[in-house]
Amino acid sequence: MKNKRLNSFLDLEFLRFQNGISLLELAFNPCHVAVISVPLIGIISQIFSSPLQWNAEMTATNNSSQVVQLITDDALQAQKITILDKPEYVTFEWVNHGTFPSITYSVTYTYDEDSKSIKRIEKINDDQTSTTSHDSIDLYEDVVIEKIGSLVKATATSTVDGIFENAKSTSTRSTLTRVLWVSDEPPLPPLIW
Repeated sequence: MKNKRLNSFLDLEFLRFQNGISLLELAFNPCHVAVISVPLIGIISQIFSSPLQWNAEMTATNNSSQVVQLITDDALQAQKITILDKPEYVTFEWVNHGTFPSITYSVTYTYDEDSKSIKRIEKINDDQTSTTSHDSIDLYEDVVIEKIGSLVKATATSTVDGIFENAKSTSTRSTLTRVLWVSDEPPLPPLIW
């Protein structure tokens, strides 16, 4: 009899509700859930935040590399390079003699402060044909185009606002051009034979 009374005390039968859950179990179950879920919340937030930050960094890198790629590709074709004043950067000009009549291309890069972007304005035979815009360029100074002889160096810094923090990326690329004439340099002296 004594043993039965001890077992009934340990089983906490006097604390059980009609559905079979005791008050002690009712108190400990939320504690178990809290102990397990608090670390999981931190782990889950890291799982979701890391790809979002990587996404912002990849977008910034992609934006800056696209800008320098376009500038150096146009510089590679240019026969004339004119460095311009703010808000414009540079104008590249070349003639395609492979068509009849010949086609004159002119590409100007300019900064748009309202949209915080760099714009590429392409003209064919002095008629504007297309304008493309590349965003995430916060300041005019975030794009630098340098010309040293026939070497053109383009540097672009892109800033992307991520969900948790901003991402910034800088890309640089240089190219040798086939420049025939540069507007701000004197022509070479003639050769005497």
